[in-house]
Amino acid sequence: MVEEIKKIVKDTVDNWETKINDKGGQMIFDVIKEISALYGKIMLKCAIGESLENSKVDFFVNGENRPRNVANSIRDVLG
Repeated sequence: MVEEIKKIVKDTVDNWETKINDKGGQMIFDVIKEISALYGKIMLKCAIGESLENSKVDFFVNGENRPRNVANSIRDVLG
C-alpha cells in the first residue's frame, strides 16, 4: 500500500503545482481542506482499492443538492 500512497501524494502535489503555475506562481490554499481530501483519497484507496476521485455523490447542504466527490463528502460528514 505504501507505493499506492506515494503515488496519490505525488499526484496531489503535481496537481497543486499545476494550479499554482496556472495562477502565476502564487495561490492561497486551505491547507486543512487539501490535506483532508488527500487523507480521504488515501483511505478510500487502501480500504476499497479505488480512490473514487472522479465519482460524484449527492451531497445536500441546506436542502440543496451539491454533488461532490466521495473523499470530500466523507470529510464533510465526518468533520
